[in-house]
Amino acid sequence: MGGQVEKKSRYLVVIGASAGGPKAVLTVLKDLPVTTCGILVVQHLSHGFSGKFADFLNPQCRMQVKEARSGEAVCDGTVYIAPDGCQLTLGKLEDGFIIRCIPGERSGGFCPSISVTMHSVAETVKENAMGIILTGMGGDGCDGLLAMRQAGACTIAQDKKTSDIYSMPESAYRNGGAERQMELGRINGEITRFCMNMNKKTGR
Repeated sequence: MGGQVEKKSRYLVVIGASAGGPKAVLTVLKDLPVTTCGILVVQHLSHGFSGKFADFLNPQCRMQVKEARSGEAVCDGTVYIAPDGCQLTLGKLEDGFIIRCIPGERSGGFCPSISVTMHSVAETVKENAMGIILTGMGGDGCDGLLAMRQAGACTIAQDKKTSDIYSMPESAYRNGGAERQMELGRINGEITRFCMNMNKKTGR
């Protein structure tokens, strides 16, 4: 089971996924070390399953996986699952970022919406972020990932070969939101590389 490193994240990763996402998310997360920056996950799920999804992932990952809660700081070594029925956004702290889970309106038919979270990351974290779109139906996250790229963030979409459903990654790549496409099995290594580069940049 993953253990939390109580250090506020100065940079972070956000992952969006829909159909086929749970096993893809597990593939990305399971071997990441506890030194990895905080990760936000927005996975389209049936009502009431966000907590169960966190409980499913946590024992299989080295990082701690939990359902996100309003008011908690984003910490290294922790994965935050967007809660059902809330839009997951971020606020800025002097030394990091704070989670805000806002119950209410659907955006593009989704609550949580990948794009809502990614737009918030683009505004709050800017170039100190990495955005990833995994397998899924439709186009949620497409414009949010583009906003992140325009803010200077690193952005990736899962490739066609390894996606159960390529619609969401394809939309994110075709509109210019994703800098590149990548096989699912290589994405965790890219997250580790991002963290190493950010540690050099931030002097951690």
